[in-house]
Amino acid sequence: MNFYQNTNEYEILDASQNNSTMSNRYPRYPLANNPQMPMRNTNYKDWLNMCEGNPAPLSSPSQLLKVAGNIVPRILGTLPTFFPGIGPFVPFLTFFTGLLWPSGSSGNDIWEKVMKEVADLIDQRLEENILRQATANLAGLKELLQSYNSAFATWEAGNATPGLVKGYMESLHRTFVQDIIGSFTIPNYENILLPTYAIAANFHLMLLRDIEIYGGEKTPEGKDGLNFNPKDLNFYNCELKKYKELYTNHCLNTYDKGLASEKEKGWVPFHRYRREMTLAVLDIIASFPLYDARLYPAKNNKEMSVKSELTREIYSDVINSDRFGVVPPYNYAQNEERYTRPPHLFTWLRGLDFVTNRLTSGSYSYRWYVLTGCQNKYSYTKGNGTIPGPFRGYPVESGGSASNITIEEGSYIYNLLPKSFEYISPWYFTTNIAMITFLLTNNKNDLPAKFYGSLVNQPNLPIVQTDFDFVTNKELTGPPTYNNYSHILSHMLLGYDWNQTGGIGTHGYSFAFTHSSVDPYNTIAPDKITQIPAVKAFEISDSGPGYVVAGRGDTGGDIVWLKNSARLKIRLTSATPNKNYLVRVRCMARISGNILVERWSLSSTKNDTFGVQGTLKYEYVNTLVTTFDQPGVELIIKNLTGNDMYFDKVDFIPIDIPIDKCTKCQFVGGVCTCSCPTLQSLDTEKEIVNSLFVE
Repeated sequence: MNFYQNTNEYEILDASQNNSTMSNRYPRYPLANNPQMPMRNTNYKDWLNMCEGNPAPLSSPSQLLKVAGNIVPRILGTLPTFFPGIGPFVPFLTFFTGLLWPSGSSGNDIWEKVMKEVADLIDQRLEENILRQATANLAGLKELLQSYNSAFATWEAGNATPGLVKGYMESLHRTFVQDIIGSFTIPNYENILLPTYAIAANFHLMLLRDIEIYGGEKTPEGKDGLNFNPKDLNFYNCELKKYKELYTNHCLNTYDKGLASEKEKGWVPFHRYRREMTLAVLDIIASFPLYDARLYPAKNNKEMSVKSELTREIYSDVINSDRFGVVPPYNYAQNEERYTRPPHLFTWLRGLDFVTNRLTSGSYSYRWYVLTGCQNKYSYTKGNGTIPGPFRGYPVESGGSASNITIEEGSYIYNLLPKSFEYISPWYFTTNIAMITFLLTNNKNDLPAKFYGSLVNQPNLPIVQTDFDFVTNKELTGPPTYNNYSHILSHMLLGYDWNQTGGIGTHGYSFAFTHSSVDPYNTIAPDKITQIPAVKAFEISDSGPGYVVAGRGDTGGDIVWLKNSARLKIRLTSATPNKNYLVRVRCMARISGNILVERWSLSSTKNDTFGVQGTLKYEYVNTLVTTFDQPGVELIIKNLTGNDMYFDKVDFIPIDIPIDKCTKCQFVGGVCTCSCPTLQSLDTEKEIVNSLFVE
């Protein structure tokens, strides 16, 4: 079943497991008073002071969003694992235990709230006996996790033996495998339990990561490790890969079934479910590949040694979706085209052009000035200028007036406040947007707000403001600020055109947002692995047909599909001088073939050809070892065969970060088998590395 109809020059990859677009409910409430004064070039704080009364508070995020929203930024490294009274960095498992069982909470309150909120979202009754069954084993898990965390901290302090910690690791592993995961796969309730399943899976994979980090003879800090037998460590790595795949597939399959079920109810619940489950589930499982400490070596269990990003786009609910004709409940093709974007290279919003029309009541006693047209202007990451998007709505030629805002490079909209009038029968168009306040940042200062429209000279009638409960600070404890925000505005969509017949002059509006983890400059870190998604390329079609397609839902964003001779080009910010990086490509091919990988700059180039196995699974291909300190440096990947290839991400690994040689461990016929190249002496290793250096 294809949930996306935007097929023009794009094609959907495995569309039955697609998450390229998603959405959220928005609270709407009347303001006590209307701001009635000019606001151009006004700072947001000054604007608040000028208002005749305080604006209504932002709606609080659900517990569902709070839990997932506090897990993901810790994995991405945009927030530290911090607990008051303990310190700025605590082990991930300690932080997650405190997050799900906070001090002062009763029993399994957080888990139960998450389940109940999902039940409300999908309008399914959660029976009390099912709730008890799902949470029956959580009390024991909490105690075991707390004991493990204490044992680990005591061992780190030198006051416990390795055997104590190893015993807790083995007990926890068995508990997850035998009891916990089964608690969240109760037949007919898998959808309600999906976010809690993803949370439990995150706990388990983090435990297996701990075993890999600390299980050897030495820890990354050089202290004595837990000293597992190397064969046992290989077994646990097989377990990590096995359960990572099992958990990911369960989440995707359950998400797909839930999406299909919501589609039967209409486009609005379908649209909302995509966003909620993306934030609560898909964002979490997109991080699972990072937990393999052999592929992504870790310094400790308190932070990730990876600079990673989420490039997925989420969408607000459609403003005016409750007005007749704006969102036909079962016209999926029209709604998708109007209120979402097809898969695309990652974009940065650079400006908005608006058209305003004056609408009047029958007696001309009221005149409203409302938003009736919009065009986005955007750029690709380090791309070649600004690109105008398609115009939506009534053009200026219809009698409207034009206005615009420009968003300078390095500036971003971290919040927006749309306002409209309440519905007044029989004039449907009163609920069209009359004003939007855009709050901007350059990550150093709170920039002056920019505005569409004004409430000055508008009717003195009740105002409705729209806010979005997923647009918060990173901790999800309050509204975003210029130096602490979770998302930025990436696109605005207006769902009314000349051909619409339903609703008298009523428009629908939706807003797209991207995650604050995305680096606008493709900066390569000197001391950790930098992961750059393929959709952050600025060009994919200059030498052959390249497309952006939606993946299964576990990649954290769209992926790039290259046909024969097509190539993708990622422009980078110059890295640390004279530092070499291994370029590792995460890609998938239907049939085995070759890719050309090139480091290009005006001053020098380096390239080579590498093979890709046709496994129809993502694999890691080690390619060039080279520097990236040249001005204007780019990475180019070209498909050299006649077979389709799909590219997810590119890893830039500092050459001084050791990658374990036994990365290919898997169960074969129930037996853990690892492919481990023969270990070289240290001197030989240095000779090999030095031979790969370039000037």
